[in-house]
Amino acid sequence: MIENTNVILLPIIIVLPIAAGILGYLIRRLRTELDFLGFFLTVYFSIRIFLNSRSQILSFSLGHLGDFSLRFYLDGYAGLILLFNAIVTFLIWFYSLRALSKTPKENMYYLYLGLTLGVANGVLLSGNLPLLAILLILILFAQYGFFHITKNDQYRPAPRSMAVIGMADVLMLLGMIILLIKTGGHWNIPFEPAISLTGFWTILA
Repeated sequence: MIENTNVILLPIIIVLPIAAGILGYLIRRLRTELDFLGFFLTVYFSIRIFLNSRSQILSFSLGHLGDFSLRFYLDGYAGLILLFNAIVTFLIWFYSLRALSKTPKENMYYLYLGLTLGVANGVLLSGNLPLLAILLILILFAQYGFFHITKNDQYRPAPRSMAVIGMADVLMLLGMIILLIKTGGHWNIPFEPAISLTGFWTILA
């Protein structure tokens, strides 16, 4: 595992789209400019992170709270998904500028778009299971917010969609509990020693 100066970009790639969404929501006159800056820089930093992840594993810790470490971890596969998320979100934002122009709750849409991208990046970069669990819960609420900025006749599917997404998160959390048990309470990612994918419960998790 190699650490270099580029690891500082890991928490930035989480905070940047969230900050852009919140500032754009608070300052409506500059919303387009702030959102463009936030999403464009997210793409730029994602490219840098992706290129670095091709040759090395990036790991960064912001500190410890008891036994809990606010740790970020990224390998080549996660770097590719991170870049994909950033590009797709930027294209969605660009398309939405015209498609959602002057529609009700347009401002809320861009807020939730930034929140969703930031938290999704956090899920990809999570370096331990507790942090991953927290971010999964946060992205659940961000997704729920999207359901309530659509047309009035589309409000009804929101609880059902929330239930499906919520059930998926619950299953993931159960998988994390199984992994904690199988690893003897080791929650850092990657698991050391590596988990053997031979047991039924390990494969199920």
